[in-house]
Amino acid sequence: MRLRGRELPGEPERGAKRRLGGGLEQSDSIMLICPLQLVASLLVHTAYFALLTTFCSSLHSLHRLTITYKGEEVVNQEMGVVGGTGGDLLFSGVEIPSVELWWPHTMGSQPLYDVQVSFLDESLSWKAGVRTVETYIDENTEGRGFKVNGVEFFVQGGNWIATDAMLQRGSDERYGSEVMLHKFNGLNLIRVWGGGLPERPGFYRACDELGVMVFQEFWMSGDNNGRWGGEYDYPDDKEAYLEMVEDTVLRLREHTSLMFWGGGNELWPKGKSPPPVIASGLSGLISSYDDRFLIMSSMDGGYDGLDMSQHDDDFALAVKDGPYGFLDIQVRPGEERSDKEGQLDAECYSIR
Repeated sequence: MRLRGRELPGEPERGAKRRLGGGLEQSDSIMLICPLQLVASLLVHTAYFALLTTFCSSLHSLHRLTITYKGEEVVNQEMGVVGGTGGDLLFSGVEIPSVELWWPHTMGSQPLYDVQVSFLDESLSWKAGVRTVETYIDENTEGRGFKVNGVEFFVQGGNWIATDAMLQRGSDERYGSEVMLHKFNGLNLIRVWGGGLPERPGFYRACDELGVMVFQEFWMSGDNNGRWGGEYDYPDDKEAYLEMVEDTVLRLREHTSLMFWGGGNELWPKGKSPPPVIASGLSGLISSYDDRFLIMSSMDGGYDGLDMSQHDDDFALAVKDGPYGFLDIQVRPGEERSDKEGQLDAECYSIR
């Protein structure tokens, strides 16, 4: 489908290398787009900054990039823009010497660099940390795992719906206090639930500063997306929905705490929820504008959280949610149950 007058990129092939950026149509001026995250090279501990701009008619132009840390200017240089006409991409590598890496608070500190990009009379400033995130399927747990800066990350997360029901009290101070509560309780990740909305900038700034990672879902949920209510064809206006997705990705991708994207909450079955045009649109937009991982649903098929036959690691984080009570202890084929496990099973029954 076409979005804002251009063909929307489709879902990338499995295993295909992702591009770190995408172009917006621009008719008459240079435009600086929301910044990408800083990306770390762990082998030499230097950082490389990926700058994305779009332009119309200028083939050879200059912009200035400055990066400061703790009041000291570590980068100040002009870089050339070379490319074609509107919508083209540009990536410029800039080395930051002796970089300090950003970590979740359970793993280390959260150094943030002050970054400014200027072109002609326009400028853009933001704070950015330097870190990497990798995802993989763990051979022991058979579940999805993550690494931050090459180190295994033990996720201790919680669910965020909204700071208040009427969205009236979301001040920076309140966001800071509420994210701090998560941190003091030992949580190192907040899932912004698909049944809610993307939060205001103050929420993500607080997560950047306090070292709390963010799992950001888009606004879809099985509660009204056909699984339990509503229609599988939701949303009604798919082009408007994807335009909002595009705006959200451009707005949030600068935040170091943003760990990965989720299509929505409990979307199932695959192929119906979300509708194929939305699933393809989400994948295409993420691969065009960001390099983060996208998982389409928080869960998919299976039974009692144990039957993996209907689970697709590329589609969902986990098998079917629930049941919400005590489970009988089950043994995998070929394994024997110990007396201790049998005793625990009896205790579970007595509790019931």
